[in-house]
Amino acid sequence: MKSAISIVLAYFVLCIPSTLAFEDIDNSWYKDSILELKDAGLVSGYGDGRFWPDDNVTRAEILSIILRSADIDISDNWGELCFPDLDEGSWYIPYVCYAAENDISNWYTDGNFKPNGPVSIIESLAFVTWVFELEVEKNDANFNWFDDYISFADEEKIIQNNSYTKNTLGKRGQVSEIITRAKKLSEWQTLDYKSQWCAWNNTLGANNAMIINGTTRWYLLELPKNYNSDTSYPLVIWLHGRTNSNEMVQDYMWLMGWGRRWVDAQNVITAYPAGL
Repeated sequence: MKSAISIVLAYFVLCIPSTLAFEDIDNSWYKDSILELKDAGLVSGYGDGRFWPDDNVTRAEILSIILRSADIDISDNWGELCFPDLDEGSWYIPYVCYAAENDISNWYTDGNFKPNGPVSIIESLAFVTWVFELEVEKNDANFNWFDDYISFADEEKIIQNNSYTKNTLGKRGQVSEIITRAKKLSEWQTLDYKSQWCAWNNTLGANNAMIINGTTRWYLLELPKNYNSDTSYPLVIWLHGRTNSNEMVQDYMWLMGWGRRWVDAQNVITAYPAGL
């Protein structure tokens, strides 16, 4: 009996991972952006050597990172607290009060700011467009105030609109990517969804190796006939059990013969992790 097969689709180009600065971002989709912020001195993680990319980012944290990323000079002398729920002497006071004074962030109906509270993806988009002065076109046909930000972020490749909902909270890793991409857009850089390491890793071939727990493992690739390292392709990953030989699975999955023509016709990259 043929073993079960799963097909996973993802729009990215296979790239070599970077040297990691935090021990818990190896499998994070956002490690490139996290490292960019780390290298710029904008994030430092926690004392345990971890970044915790899947934890919620707080309202104070995101304002601090965005404002410093934009190289905005912020005074430490704010006198009275701008919100009653801010802790006197806290590190975040200059950032929160600057954002409030410059209409970057709002407060809750009870007059509090809730600096340690979570922030949604949509709020994150509003913050970065305001701070980086990105021009968001107003569409009167949109019913919700945030629809313009969603459309803008999707069109400009800051974040795809099918990757979150209006209630999705921003995680530290994902927000790192939103911030770095918005900053690049403000610098007139063209955005895409490739890893930064794709710039030099352009030698994909049939047999490729990766190291897992110190052991070299091989995976097979089928590339489109007119493969171009500057182009993004859908990636089809074929997974199976260990009840069949590699040759049988490759034949069953059309990785040879007719499958070669299918890869060309669909313009996709197929990966078969043999031996994993």
